Amino acid sequence: MLHSFGHTAGLLTWQATNGDVPSEVVQKMQEVQFSFMFKNGCTMADFYSGASWCGVLFLLLVAIMLWTLSNRDDKLTVKLLWFIATAIVLLGVQVESFLTNGGTVLGCGTCLAQRNNNEPQVCKYSSMADLYEIVKRNKIVLTF
Repeated sequence: MLHSFGHTAGLLTWQATNGDVPSEVVQKMQEVQFSFMFKNGCTMADFYSGASWCGVLFLLLVAIMLWTLSNRDDKLTVKLLWFIATAIVLLGVQVESFLTNGGTVLGCGTCLAQRNNNEPQVCKYSSMADLYEIVKRNKIVLTF
């Protein structure tokens, strides 16, 4: 639950002129427009905000689901928890494959800073400026 509150705070303040994101990056994210799914005038700022709201909603739903399941003791709960654990293991296998094939995982600088983790071992410390440069330079970008 606290994790989702932290993401919500970051989402609501990322465009602030005194925030962690350089104002030039925010300006470019709001200026450059493109078409997406038959809608004209989309921006990277819209994309980022929309994905951020989806992330916050996901975190809240997972917290509610786990809280609800923690108060139950039946076979369905055990099956659901095994399903969740299996999904996490399969995700780990996919990430390992991605990394061994030369992929790079970038960590959210705000999230890492909140945890006082300025030198992460499993990902590269990154910022919105890094994301902007990656999107500008590549044809395909995968985010999660």
